[in-house]
This record gives sequence, C-alpha cells and structure tokens, in this order.
Amino acid sequence: MGRRNSCIKKIGPLKTHGNLVYFKPYKEGLKQTWNLNLGIELLISYNSKLLFEIIGRKSIDRNKIDLLEWRVGYRIKITDFSYSTVGMGFDIKNRNPDMRFMFSMSFLLPKDKTKIKKIEEQGY
Repeated sequence: MGRRNSCIKKIGPLKTHGNLVYFKPYKEGLKQTWNLNLGIELLISYNSKLLFEIIGRKSIDRNKIDLLEWRVGYRIKITDFSYSTVGMGFDIKNRNPDMRFMFSMSFLLPKDKTKIKKIEEQGY
C-alpha cells in the first residue's frame, strides 16, 4: 500500500518541486518506507533545464536513512511528451566522494491539445 504527494511552484524561470512517496509493505518483517525529493529546475531555453535536487530514502528493512544524495542534471525536451536527463549524484550521507552518473528517459501521457479558434477580419 502506498501514497504519493507532490507539490510544484513556478517562480519566473525557476520551478520548485517536492515529492513524498510513502509505502507500507504487506509482507511481515519489512518496515514502512518513504522517499523525499526536493528540487529546483532552472529554465535555460525553450526545451532545456538545469536540475538541482536533494533526495532522501528510508530503508525498507531497517529504521535508518539509507540514501541522502545531492543531484545535478541537464534535462532536454525531446518531444511534447518525452524528456531525457543526464546527471550526477553525490552521496552526502556517508561523506564519501562517491558519484553516480545517471541517464533517464521520461514519457508523459499526451494531454488533449486545445484547438485554436480562427479569427477572421472582414473589411468593408
């Protein structure tokens, strides 16, 4: 059983977001878990953004935070419903110089396009 809450706020060229995902497993012996993502997107051009995020995750088998990471990335809009992101993650929980290189593809369900009404001027 799970639940997800999201919050998005746009301020000029910045868009902030926060996601909280909560999961309670049905299997005995496993603990409830959650993921928390907080981030900022900076609009660079019409189809590209810089991303800055901090991510925390609680372990499913222990009552400890097992991931605390800072991420930076570059997102490109490929089509109206797909994005590609290249980024790096830095482990800040263990204070080790661990880096993760990431590549992701995101596909959104296409939403209905609004039709533009045609306005014609008639001269007399």
